[in-house]
Amino acid sequence: MNGSVQIQEQRYAELLSARLKVQGDDAHHFETVGVYNNVAWINHSIATTVELTWLALRDVPGPLALIIGGIDRGHDHEKLKMFVKQKVPVVI
Repeated sequence: MNGSVQIQEQRYAELLSARLKVQGDDAHHFETVGVYNNVAWINHSIATTVELTWLALRDVPGPLALIIGGIDRGHDHEKLKMFVKQKVPVVI
């Protein structure tokens, strides 16, 4: 694993530690599920609302591919635009 990925994983671990103090259970909170071609794959599927997705995008250094979906609950997704423009070259 190269130094860049190790630094990113350390950052994710620090973020997870901070979140756990506030939110509790670590399942699906910045969970590193693997590294492939020097890309860390992070599971943050707990982000099931616009607000939780916004917090995740705020805390994760970009660039990143965002896999997003679900049932439209009538939330305002405008809040996500800034981080998506800054950090997300690929949306799936």
